[in-house]
Amino acid sequence: MKKTISAGCLAAAMVVGAPAATAFAGNSKHTTPGVPETSNCAGQTLAYLAQGNGMTGETGLGHVAAAMGLSVKEGMALVRGYCAGE
Repeated sequence: MKKTISAGCLAAAMVVGAPAATAFAGNSKHTTPGVPETSNCAGQTLAYLAQGNGMTGETGLGHVAAAMGLSVKEGMALVRGYCAGE
């Protein structure tokens, strides 16, 4: 149950926090999460979250996960699920 709720929170944090702009090659600021079911989704999404995007406003994967009540491992599992289209 906690993981289902957390997955919803992660998805909401990514969608609500994502502005309309998109990241492009050479841009070090990831302004949107990765696109599910693409090869670079996990990397793009983790970079997006680590740079302080989303609803938590925290930077770094550890701080983002802690703000959501998760371990880094659980947060990464949720990102993999998001990227798999689950």
